[in-house]
Amino acid sequence: MRWEADSFLGWAQSAWWVRWLVCAVLVAICSIALAFGRLWLWLWAITGVLVLINVFLSWNDILDRIMPRRK
Repeated sequence: MRWEADSFLGWAQSAWWVRWLVCAVLVAICSIALAFGRLWLWLWAITGVLVLINVFLSWNDILDRIMPRRK
């Protein structure tokens, strides 16, 4: 039986543009639903958490390019 954490770790280790594309699609879905008068708090919460995780992962990549770690 496969754990849900395994699939999430696969998402977190994918390319940066794939992670941002997933977040952008979720934000678009939430925005369209809100425009039609439906407020899905659970979807906004999931999207917000994924965006925060993505910002954290991207921030580490950006810092590694700007200020590389000394070996």
